[in-house]
Amino acid sequence: MKKFFLIISFSLLSILAFGQKIEKDVVDDFTGERVIKTTLERINVGNAITSKGFLYFFIAYDKYGPVIQFQLLTGDEVFTVNEGDKLLFKMKSGKIIEFNSLADNDVTIGGGGKANNAAIKGITLQYGGDFSIFKTDDYVEKIRFENSSRPFDITLKQKNAEKINNAYQLILEKLVN
Repeated sequence: MKKFFLIISFSLLSILAFGQKIEKDVVDDFTGERVIKTTLERINVGNAITSKGFLYFFIAYDKYGPVIQFQLLTGDEVFTVNEGDKLLFKMKSGKIIEFNSLADNDVTIGGGGKANNAAIKGITLQYGGDFSIFKTDDYVEKIRFENSSRPFDITLKQKNAEKINNAYQLILEKLVN
């Protein structure tokens, strides 16, 4: 019985300690605008040797609506993502959802955010689109980052893909409060 209690306690503690959270929920003193942001979460582990494919994300909400930001380590690949370039989500149901890049971005050394002060190439990308798909039980199976050279595809495990849905749900819950 003691062993069972310890296992349950450890499980609950790890869920509470490491679960996705709202990192920021503030109202600007001057404009009165509210900004909400989730914690940065890793949703793909890439190649440990080349650093290619490590992917982190968070969702933020401000006066313009929701935005998803990715930090992608690209290994030795260098490319540009221009404003308006597509981000494609292939959902488990087979639907293809398009988001659009909100700014021009280039792969830089340390640009993935998690690789600051290192010789690892990365890119930080912001996209906007129809977030309502993340209110369903459907989840992302694959992500395609369209860019200046060739598409950069990443396949997600279900448990990691569901983090995107969970992050959006956290934002929605905060908006109701």
